Amino acid sequence: MPSSSKALEESISQQLDDYISDFNKGDFDKAATNYLEPAVTLSASSVSILSNRQDLADMLSSAVTRLRKDGFDHSEYVGPKKIIILDDKGLALASCATKRLRKDGTSCEEFTATYTLRRTDESGWLIAAIHSHPIDSQLK
Repeated sequence: MPSSSKALEESISQQLDDYISDFNKGDFDKAATNYLEPAVTLSASSVSILSNRQDLADMLSSAVTRLRKDGFDHSEYVGPKKIIILDDKGLALASCATKRLRKDGTSCEEFTATYTLRRTDESGWLIAAIHSHPIDSQLK
């Protein structure tokens, strides 16, 4: 495992890029492997505890089903990710402005995803919680 702060940030950034790539491919089972079990999703309107990988994959799939009704094509992180290493032994935050886009590039949905990540020996950095909040409220 990389030990310098910059290397840790690059590792987390790459993992999040891989995660969104799996999400965009519709490989929700693979995308779900980026999460700890259980994991938590939080927004101003709800909190969900997802007990296992199947619950996580189902949550991702249902999000895409909902978005496709509005012409969803893919998600993108927009702008730089803000990554804060809280403890180089295994705790970090990553805040990413995110857009859900149609094929023509127009937006279906915009928000900031702030991930709480924990490093494990087996799988690298895993998402323990994802916080969805307004796009203009990314960590500074």
